[in-house]
Amino acid sequence: MNKENENETIEFSEEELYEAAVYAMTNGLLDILTEDLEKDAHLTMNSNGLPAIDALIDGISCRISYFPVGDVDTDRFILMIRAAVLPGSEDEDQTARMLACESFNVASVFGTAVFIPTDGSVEFRVSVPERGGMADAEDYRFILDMMKESVGELNELLEDR
Repeated sequence: MNKENENETIEFSEEELYEAAVYAMTNGLLDILTEDLEKDAHLTMNSNGLPAIDALIDGISCRISYFPVGDVDTDRFILMIRAAVLPGSEDEDQTARMLACESFNVASVFGTAVFIPTDGSVEFRVSVPERGGMADAEDYRFILDMMKESVGELNELLEDR
């Protein structure tokens, strides 16, 4: 090794740091889903080239992925869970309007969940304020339980209309 290169510092761009954190968190969440919660889940890619998880959670097909809160921000991430309503399913005609917004605050997971079935999906956004870290597995269980309950409540509301 050349003496000049010995003390050279490698610097990473914000985008590179963000991408590395997203891969680490996504792989950690995949482990929680498949090992701790024993769910059917696998790694895939979003259209932006970043990793995502496709999972079947209690009969609901979900796409789970991380996004930056604002500009590329390695301190805060949004965990997005999209629960698909499949074409031809009995719920297809129940995807016409935005019905509810709900805020919650549990341990290190906080943020806003917005249910928007207009495009055939229900969307949940959760801020996870840990730099490249994972919230406790219990926090993710809470998110997944909330998602399942919310989809059920949403369908009940639509049936009552």
